[in-house]
Amino acid sequence: MIARCSRTCLLALLGGFLLLAPPVSAVEWEYLSMTGIHSTCIRADAEHHRVFVGTVEGFHYLDIPTGVWTERDWEGWIGRQVYAIAGHPTLAQRVLTARENAFFKGYIELSDDLGATEHIVYNSGAGSVVDIENSTMDAEEFYACTWPDVVRGEFIRSRDGGATWTRLAPTHHYAMTTIAVDVAGTVFLGGDARVTRSVNGGDTWQPAWNGLPLGHTVSCLAADPVGETMPVGHVFAGNDLGLYETIDGGEQWDAILDVGVRRVAMLQWSLGLPIVTRPAVVTTDGRLLLLRELPDHWTDETGGLAGLQPIDLAFDPTASMLYVLTAQAGVFRAEYGMADAPDPGPRPALLRAGPNPFLPETRLAFTLAEAGPATLEVFDATGRRVASLCAGWQASGRHEVAWSPGTAPGGVYFARLQLSGGMEALPLLRLK
Repeated sequence: MIARCSRTCLLALLGGFLLLAPPVSAVEWEYLSMTGIHSTCIRADAEHHRVFVGTVEGFHYLDIPTGVWTERDWEGWIGRQVYAIAGHPTLAQRVLTARENAFFKGYIELSDDLGATEHIVYNSGAGSVVDIENSTMDAEEFYACTWPDVVRGEFIRSRDGGATWTRLAPTHHYAMTTIAVDVAGTVFLGGDARVTRSVNGGDTWQPAWNGLPLGHTVSCLAADPVGETMPVGHVFAGNDLGLYETIDGGEQWDAILDVGVRRVAMLQWSLGLPIVTRPAVVTTDGRLLLLRELPDHWTDETGGLAGLQPIDLAFDPTASMLYVLTAQAGVFRAEYGMADAPDPGPRPALLRAGPNPFLPETRLAFTLAEAGPATLEVFDATGRRVASLCAGWQASGRHEVAWSPGTAPGGVYFARLQLSGGMEALPLLRLK
């Protein structure tokens, strides 16, 4: 089992406010596409190796393996603004878009052919739909929220993969901006009431704002991805004063950055064992900052993006690639993670899994620098071994094996790679 770190322990690691240092390595941003297109948001669909970019007329998407962009804009139309995009964990062609029409009302469109055809699945009378997120516990459960026009905003839920939506009881918020779901399935909702949380998928809500400044709307939230292995789970909240972090489900928030934050994303860093995550943020003054080294070594990674108005960012853990969206100067990317992490000394291999969360199957991969004995096993949350995927002498190079748990229940499992030079472990989340 993963031990929970105390708040005192974590603050000793993360303590302090902004200590901005020069970048420890030159950031080489690669330009991809979309110059001159008024863009709104970006989302990495790691399970299907895509990147979605919302625009004021629809969306575009990049097929990462081929490098091909596809445009799904309805050019010349009004009322097609996309403020958030979500793919489906298991339906490769499904995409959900959160939109606003020409009359400042929101709606959600669903496509099962990557936007070639679309249809409206929800109309809101409460302003723009501004975020869509998938549950970490159920592939078919999605959440969305609205920023209101003249009536109270809405929190809505789908339990059939986005095909139909239900408006739930009002929350503490009048206006909502952002949603995050942590590794335990707790839903965090940001907006004018700072942050609230729900442990039952939005049926009931409770305050989770202690330590967040009153009167400052939370603009963004991010939670640790399911596949990370730090001993605690983090949720980060950004507003016009800075970035705040909680390790106890929102019972207490602590400021870790004193620069206004517009967007936050989690980057996976390979530091040997375990794989950990760090926040990267787009600030309100147009910079990209990264908590590169503990305890408080924030670096300015803006580089060649200076003056291009970065507005959003997304991380693809399968390729350790950070994608940054600018308002009209296009999309850029740079590699982060194993390649540029501080060297912790010898490490046996890097264990990865994708998709994670998964249903019904995930693929585990590791790379050996030289031939040797290797054992890859999967354990359930009680420590019982449920699968042995490989054992014995393995050749050097990359190895990949599928794990399909069959009728095993949904929940958290742990993959463990045992080598002569050490051990690596990785949490896996099987969706129900």
